[in-house]
Amino acid sequence: MDTSAAERADVDSLGRRTGPRRQHTIEEKLRIVLETHVRGASVATVAHRYNVNPNQVFAWRQLYRRGLLDPKAAAGDAPMLPVKVSTPTMLPSERAQSSSQSNAVPAGTKVWLAAGATDMRKGFDGLAALVQTHLAEDPFSGQLFVFRGRGSDRVKVLWWSGDGLCLFAKRLERGRFVWPQATHGTVSLSAAQLSMLLEGIDWRRIERTYEPYVAV
Repeated sequence: MDTSAAERADVDSLGRRTGPRRQHTIEEKLRIVLETHVRGASVATVAHRYNVNPNQVFAWRQLYRRGLLDPKAAAGDAPMLPVKVSTPTMLPSERAQSSSQSNAVPAGTKVWLAAGATDMRKGFDGLAALVQTHLAEDPFSGQLFVFRGRGSDRVKVLWWSGDGLCLFAKRLERGRFVWPQATHGTVSLSAAQLSMLLEGIDWRRIERTYEPYVAV
């Protein structure tokens, strides 16, 4: 989207808007939201491209999911169907029949551990806000975000299924959930490491039971 000379005049040398806030049309908001759903795109990148606050884009995404960001609906016409976005078709741990399958994660799903201790009283909105503000990630991206309480025996997992936030919780009766030593930021885990973590296994010290060798 091109920026007019008048609009550029309202932006200082640091890229901050100094003039009156620009009013975006519903069509423009919808275009920006749909760009954030493109594979590989992020809210922060798209927001910077259009010189919009990322928090504003998150708000527009909420309106879009509720069907309120629709030009036809605004004009009083029948609402159009939302654009289908590629999302995982199965919840983590959903339709599992055995304990070995109960921690399955859809292929390609990223898993992020939130370093430090998290208040386990937080629910959907509180954890989603942590993902957005402290982890600088999109809670509606379809990625898994894992949080541990101060007691180290409780974890919560937040995941966006495509039509709503899902929150999973687990408490160990014995042992503890092994966590990074860092107190801030995130640590990326594989699906196998997440499965071990949820069973109270130290996922950081995995050793082979044999050494590969070259057959002569």
